[in-house]
Amino acid sequence: MSDEIQRYLQKDSFLYNYLEYTKGGEACSRFRFFTGISILGAIIRRNVYIQRGHKDIFPTYYLNPWIIMVAPQGRGHKSSTLGVGDKLLKIIPYNTRPKRMAGRITTAGLINHLSSIRNGGIVVKSDATCLIYGPELNVFLDENRNPDMIPLLLLLYDCPDEWDSITITRGKEVLHNVCLTVLSGTNPEGLSEIFQNKAFRIGLASRFIIVPFPHGWKKRVPKLPVPDIGLRRLLIDDVNKISTIKGEMVLSEEAEDTF
Repeated sequence: MSDEIQRYLQKDSFLYNYLEYTKGGEACSRFRFFTGISILGAIIRRNVYIQRGHKDIFPTYYLNPWIIMVAPQGRGHKSSTLGVGDKLLKIIPYNTRPKRMAGRITTAGLINHLSSIRNGGIVVKSDATCLIYGPELNVFLDENRNPDMIPLLLLLYDCPDEWDSITITRGKEVLHNVCLTVLSGTNPEGLSEIFQNKAFRIGLASRFIIVPFPHGWKKRVPKLPVPDIGLRRLLIDDVNKISTIKGEMVLSEEAEDTF
């Protein structure tokens, strides 16, 4: 099966180059493409937005994709695909690199990671943007271990300008300029477990882009390719440039008509 997605991308764009950089392995282009989308979302943060209607009345839309890649255990190479994207983020210069959380994240840990910092009694506004990296999403959204996570994510999905939480133990914690991107994976059984949670099924499911393992994808290579160092440098340069872009994204008349 060829990488059909690449045919529709502008040459020398970040996504085109990312697919070139990650080609030759066993992962399908669909998973690699959406990993690239997540990297872009995490880097853009709230810098680029879409405003439909007046900002004093209607919400502002930010480019924060929430993605679940679904493949049977041991197939699709979703974990390794996510890992390649994660490694690229780790070598991006610190001033450009987005915040990142991975593993078994608790609600308290997530809020604390994103919250404002107190400096001598003065609250310093933090940029509560973050990439949540979860190769096994059903662990992250485990209703028994983490019952408050789904309600919290529902509140944070719309990227509020300010959000606060008050608890007896931690007091008041404030989040400013919220923007979360989620890059995750699971198997069909894990997705079924997640959908058994009513709160997810009713409120959060429509927020996620669910990327299924393509039917018929079978690829085994005897030796994985050596990464193109030149392309990696190019991708890092692209990321640095993209991180400086700010402003409103306006739809053309053709795009409005299509929408």
